[in-house]
Amino acid sequence: MNQPSLVLQQRLQTNLTPELRQAIRMMQLSAAQLEQEIRAECAVNPFLEVADDIDSVIEDINDEPQDEQSEHDLEHDYEDDPYEDVQPQATTHDREDVATVIDNDASADLSSLKLNVETEWSDLYLADGNEASSVDGQALASYSTSLQEHLQEQLNQFGIAKQAHGIVGYLIDAVGEDGYIFNWEELVSESQESLNVSVAQLESGLKVLQSMAPAGVGARSVQECLLLQLQAFPKGKESRDLALTIVSNHFHCLANQTHQQIQTVLQVEESKIVDAIELIQSLHPRPGAAFANVDPLYIVPDVLVSKQDGEWTVTLNDKVSPTVRINQEYKTLNRSSLSTKDRSYFREYLHRAQALIYGINRRKETLLKVALMIVEEQKEFFERGELFMRPMAQSDLASMVGVHTSTISRITTEKYLLCARGTFELKYFFSSALRAHRGDDVSSTTIRAMIQRWTDNEDPTHPLTDTAIAERLKDRQISIARRTVTKYRESLQIPAVQHRRVRI
Repeated sequence: MNQPSLVLQQRLQTNLTPELRQAIRMMQLSAAQLEQEIRAECAVNPFLEVADDIDSVIEDINDEPQDEQSEHDLEHDYEDDPYEDVQPQATTHDREDVATVIDNDASADLSSLKLNVETEWSDLYLADGNEASSVDGQALASYSTSLQEHLQEQLNQFGIAKQAHGIVGYLIDAVGEDGYIFNWEELVSESQESLNVSVAQLESGLKVLQSMAPAGVGARSVQECLLLQLQAFPKGKESRDLALTIVSNHFHCLANQTHQQIQTVLQVEESKIVDAIELIQSLHPRPGAAFANVDPLYIVPDVLVSKQDGEWTVTLNDKVSPTVRINQEYKTLNRSSLSTKDRSYFREYLHRAQALIYGINRRKETLLKVALMIVEEQKEFFERGELFMRPMAQSDLASMVGVHTSTISRITTEKYLLCARGTFELKYFFSSALRAHRGDDVSSTTIRAMIQRWTDNEDPTHPLTDTAIAERLKDRQISIARRTVTKYRESLQIPAVQHRRVRI
């Protein structure tokens, strides 16, 4: 019989500090969400203050009478505050110096900030920011319950172990607005590094998530989404069981609407096939859509791109979020007369203020780096238009900037760039590559632009078929299948040829 024993092992593992977790989470926030978070924290943290223009604040203070020594001290405080917020600008030649443009001390190691160990980081930073706000005087969408909040409320009622709760919470954050988790492999890789959990633990957490309402949430594909919704129906219903079989084993035929082939293979009466397909068609392919905010949102660009003196300049929009800085009056307050409890309070909230500004600066630095690299790589687009877009994947940009692909995904989601050609989400500049016979890769965005131009200028009595468009592309040394042309045409919402033809 084996006797219990103690074994001492040494093991190296990578753990993210709370400050870095906060900074990573802030990267994926949109401009409106970032403003809400800043204002919510400023409302409860005496060490933070919002000023739309720091220079005007300094000017107001300098208007007050004060001796020469105190004025010098004030300027010194503003110049040397390592967490002071700034609005940077850089050109494509400044890529290596972005960090210093953002903040002279932006790369400071905040691991030395020792938060109260009894305080949960999520309790400090995940508060809802539902205070009314505005950007450039334009009203933002009203606050409403999000899909993540709805799922979190259900999770809090489950009463599962703390580690499992954290894993499911992590997965909830990864759910998109449609209710899907599309980047599962990337999520598994990232969670193994940041959470130190196994694939089996992550799969168990996914099952918990997929058991929540609305049915189908947490699916990794449309097929899995439909299966989850069908499994939620009462067992024993004949059309349910047949629908499960069709979705599980004949999904391709279902997608191609070859219902006769399904009937032939399954040897089932036509009426039963019809009932099963009607049940499938009654399902919702976007289970999270009911929680989407349908109120109109005004897009405020995060990045401004312009050409000055023949050189492309990238500027972060200072109207996106309020300017926030450390309140010097509280920071320099004499704490020697305070009680131990009050000193602990001051220390905790000062750390919170510093960590928030650290996260804002990390977001700015990464956003500026990514925007600069996009402008550098897609310079032909800014100069000449869509037809000259270069193919670029998120992984390519991650290698150029020197960050993980997941960081690129976060920092380009719901972030917008304004240039002379219009306003574009940063993700717009990513596109797949098609090999041309001349050896150069052609961007799928360029192909779409060609299709759009040709259909806009076609003879309405003899519109171009998808086959004709594919032939035109082959004449330009671009080999592409007709079905791919069809996919691109449909993504541009261009009707099929029979619906574009004008009969005289």
